[in-house]
Amino acid sequence: MNILAIDVGFGSTKVTYLDPANRLINRSYITGLAKKVDSGIFKDENSVELDGVTYLCFDRALVVPGNQQIQITDFDSLCLATPIFIRKIEADLNMKFDAVVAGLSIAMVDQTDAYHQRIVTALGLPEDRVKVLQQGVGGWYTYKMYGLDPYNPISQDVKMQNYLLIDIGHNTMDVISVLGGNLSEDTVAGITGAGTTWIAQKLMQYILKNYKVDITQANARELVQKRLWNYRGVTVDLNPVINQIGIEYATYIVNTLESKFSDSMMNRQGLLFIGGSSLILNQFINEIPEVKQLFHNHFGDYFINIPNVTEYYNSIGYHLLGS
Repeated sequence: MNILAIDVGFGSTKVTYLDPANRLINRSYITGLAKKVDSGIFKDENSVELDGVTYLCFDRALVVPGNQQIQITDFDSLCLATPIFIRKIEADLNMKFDAVVAGLSIAMVDQTDAYHQRIVTALGLPEDRVKVLQQGVGGWYTYKMYGLDPYNPISQDVKMQNYLLIDIGHNTMDVISVLGGNLSEDTVAGITGAGTTWIAQKLMQYILKNYKVDITQANARELVQKRLWNYRGVTVDLNPVINQIGIEYATYIVNTLESKFSDSMMNRQGLLFIGGSSLILNQFINEIPEVKQLFHNHFGDYFINIPNVTEYYNSIGYHLLGS
């Protein structure tokens, strides 16, 4: 069975699959979607059609005018986009997947059935060929199988058995408890607005204030990664402002953990950070001295664990659980 594991986030979309040579491949795409304008003159070969509508996806969607973009900011837009993205990935890879494993944030757990049905109906797959898991569960299983490095699973690192898994996507931060190596219900939470959407909003405010330009949230997410903004032929270095925002964001994350989960952290071996925003947070810790000191002051040197390819921990786990 050819499985596509897909972790659609508000900032980026991660996929894991086996290529024709039976190698496990991880890929990341910017979560971007736009309706294609049909000029009747030019044909855009990068488009994909679903339900009679033609769309542009990923990077290509972010370079059209903002009023043509579909902002992926809530469950409804996520639900719309997921099967479109799958069709686009199949077209780009020239592959057909006959099973899909996807995930939803704990903050959207009550929408699981609707998400499952959307994928089944839009792609014409049997119901038992589509699985929808809670985000974080994939990351837990990847860590259980591979520890902190899926590419070096026989490393000497001793896996934690009692920890909190902190899955930070673009919009949500999910917190899951693990006791004895297994999922536990003693601490489960989904916090909206705690991912890179927090950073993107600050960057949007900065650009609007200083350049009088109102960029979309999707474009802001891209700029957080690129750190450079090309505006009408001028390249603006965003590193100074993003570093300052990084200090504020790290402070927000630490304060949230301490205020909401201090009791749960007390008897744990550590915290396991996964997700695309954890990758950005790790960059802030490594590159900004103030952030490194902040985390050291609160958690010491060994309590924070951020795996290699942490952004793919959910999609890798989805693929393992779906196989």
